[in-house]
Amino acid sequence: MKAWKKVVAAYSVIAMTVLGIPAPALAGMVATDQVGIAAQSGTAEARQRLETLLAREDVQAELVRHGLNPEQAKARVVALTDDEVRALNGQIDDLAAGGNGIIGALVLVFLVLLFTDIMGWTHIFPFTKPVNR
Repeated sequence: MKAWKKVVAAYSVIAMTVLGIPAPALAGMVATDQVGIAAQSGTAEARQRLETLLAREDVQAELVRHGLNPEQAKARVVALTDDEVRALNGQIDDLAAGGNGIIGALVLVFLVLLFTDIMGWTHIFPFTKPVNR
């Protein structure tokens, strides 16, 4: 069993060393007019994305359920400034598809504790049988 622990420890050290090495950054000069064009096209795409979302039937049903006319929502999107459109799209991108990540973290903790129990390093769960006993 000691050989197994040495292999796992060596692999962990190598993995942490490799993951700790920063990737090189590349930078270049950008002209002012290029930034303006990129920002405008990005805003147009972001605005189009919001309009596409509002055109979906499930989104319109939720708007009606909350007491908002879909046409009013479209008018509000048209009235948004470019910064507000980008911020709203950023918030939509940040939303987790399945929740806020707490369930994933709990599953990860459970799996780590289960692994340590199976390896015989801890005894947390009564339904596990350590491999080294």
